Amino acid sequence: MLWEQAGILRDESSLRTGLRELEALRERTTDLRIEGDRTGRDFEFAIDLSFSLTLAEALLRSALKREESRGAHYRTDYPDVDPDWRRNILVDAGDTGLTLRTRGVPDPSEPVQEAVEEGYELDYHHLE
Repeated sequence: MLWEQAGILRDESSLRTGLRELEALRERTTDLRIEGDRTGRDFEFAIDLSFSLTLAEALLRSALKREESRGAHYRTDYPDVDPDWRRNILVDAGDTGLTLRTRGVPDPSEPVQEAVEEGYELDYHHLE
């Protein structure tokens, strides 16, 4: 669902569809019961599923909130970088569900800023 609705190319419609599909997944798992050993693989998968659904919601809601394209987040309905959106989106677990807020991004440290100005780029070949 995340790949289809919040993959490389995103827009408001696909993100809202993703939230609806996520709600349907949650409804299907509300009465999920694990019988037997609570240290077994089935129990582990059930716990992971709960965390995964929460993470999926955070991703979808954050992507919907950010009305611009920046880095790996590309919104086809907002293709440009918006300088006013140089902010982090923070997600908290509230009493009634996830809450989102933003905070500004600090300026880079002096050594990092100097490297940027000199045109240094990271070499990722060691990761291959």
